[in-house]
Amino acid sequence: MFADRLHSGAQWERILVARFALGALSLAIVLGLDWAGEGFSRSAREGLYLTVAFGFASIVASALWRREGDSSALFPFSQIAMDVAMVTSLVHFSGDPESFFTFLYLTITIYGAMLYDRRGAIMAASLSALAYGSLIFAIHFGLLANYGSGDDRGSLSVLAAAWTVRSGAFVLVAVLASFLSKELGRTGRALDE
Repeated sequence: MFADRLHSGAQWERILVARFALGALSLAIVLGLDWAGEGFSRSAREGLYLTVAFGFASIVASALWRREGDSSALFPFSQIAMDVAMVTSLVHFSGDPESFFTFLYLTITIYGAMLYDRRGAIMAASLSALAYGSLIFAIHFGLLANYGSGDDRGSLSVLAAAWTVRSGAFVLVAVLASFLSKELGRTGRALDE
């Protein structure tokens, strides 16, 4: 069922449009924060803009991949993984695990549900939780540079609680979005009859 829908040109276009919308929203947030004088360091600012640029470049590469006629089932899941990586990078360079960018994980989960059903939603939520957790704990333990203000990394228990709450939210959104997507599809089929 899933693989059959993937061969449809409309499905591929929806994937790329969803990714483009995520990239545009990311760029708008970066520009808005920069314009508002958020006070990013030079390296953090460069990291934010380069992340958005690489995000758009990956969309172009995906369109070219599709044009080559590769109908691999790996394609849609690679799209989710690239978007999760982009959002994780934005959260990292923003310097705050509570940044404006964390809600973008939820948009990936929602488009995962809409385009790939429950499997896509759960995969997006799982990858988001894993990436977010890896990021905040790597920063806490000094494995990644901290672009935030000061070296205060907070307590491990607070970080674990923040990760647990966000991971729960990712999974909850995945379940709700996949249910609503399924119901929307069922309603559309009923109206077609």
